[in-house]
Formats: sequence, C-alpha cells, structure tokens
Amino acid sequence: MTILYTSTVDRDYNDLCIYPTYLPLFQQLTLYCANALGKESYTELVIGDIAEFAVDKRVTDVTIEDPDGGIAYVKTTALKEIAKVTYDATYYPGFYNVFSGKLTKAQISGAAPINTFAVNVTTGESDFTKVDEGMLKDIFSDNYDYIKQSGDLSDMRLRVMRGEEIWGDLLMYLIIFLLLESIISTTWRKKKVIKSVKWKEEGYRRL
Repeated sequence: MTILYTSTVDRDYNDLCIYPTYLPLFQQLTLYCANALGKESYTELVIGDIAEFAVDKRVTDVTIEDPDGGIAYVKTTALKEIAKVTYDATYYPGFYNVFSGKLTKAQISGAAPINTFAVNVTTGESDFTKVDEGMLKDIFSDNYDYIKQSGDLSDMRLRVMRGEEIWGDLLMYLIIFLLLESIISTTWRKKKVIKSVKWKEEGYRRL
C-alpha cells in the first residue's frame, strides 16, 4: 500500500502541520497503509496511565523494557482464555517491549518481544488553537516574523540564505565616487592647461 503526498510535512509550503487535524490525518494514513483501519482501535496511553494487555495464558511472568533501557518483571493474572498483564510504571514516552519470562538485559538483546505498546506525552496543557499575528505580538513583542502569504516565505528564505543585500548601496556609492572623480579630474586638467599656457606666455615675453 502506497500513498503519494505531494507536499511537505513542515511549514515550508503550507501550514497543515499547525492544525489540529494534522496528527489524526497522518495516523489514519498510517493505519490505512498498514491495512489496519478495520481492526479494533487500541487505547492510547500517556505518561502515568496503566497499561493493560493480554498475553498467552501459558505465560506466567513477563519482562518489560521501557524506552530508557530499564527492565521490570511483572507477574501475569491468569484468566479463562488468556493471561492479563497490568503495568503502571509508564514514566517515559516511547515504545515498551514485552518479553516472555524473566530475562536479563543480555538475554533481551537477542529475544523477540511478544508484545509492544506505546506511551505518549500528555497533551492536557496543549492548546491547538491557530495562532494569529496579534497573539504572536503579545508573546514575542517585535522579535518575530509573521508569514502572511506563501509569497512572503520565499522572500524570507532568500533573506536567510543570502543575508542582508547591500549591492544596491554599494552601486550608488560607486556612481557617486566616479562622478566626484570625474569632476576632480576635469578641474585638475583645466588648471594644468591654464598653468601651461601662462608659462609659455611668460617665456615668450622673456625672450
């Protein structure tokens, strides 16, 4: 399954990534590519949540490796058809790998996990309201650039890449310099010609 997305995932050419629909859109695209849209949705976990999942009923102990590299041993709860695992040490965001039995760190490196679950950072304090120019001005005073149109973005990128262009000022100074040099040179030549003529006239008079 392949999806062709003909744009950027950052703000180079559009502002899709700052809308609340950005994350669900790419989550659904990922599920579509994995042919998982028809499957039962899983519960999303955030830091501090309790992870509950099922394993084979013959598994009595599991080893859980957290994203920070730590390991924890959890005893399963036997049910009729399955064994239930309850894990509450979800202190780090990332993927947690579940291994059957009590394994050491050395044994984990060569073992295949029987389950994997993800823990996300909490978004309780996040505000996905679109930020306008007035809000940016209140937050950052004047130390920001607000992109109003897509054309402004190209100009800004050129300014960042090239820096401040001074060729126009230098060209004006060069023209002024050449004009002054021409005036000075013309005046000096006229004075030289006058002095030469006077010297010749005085020489004739002496003769």
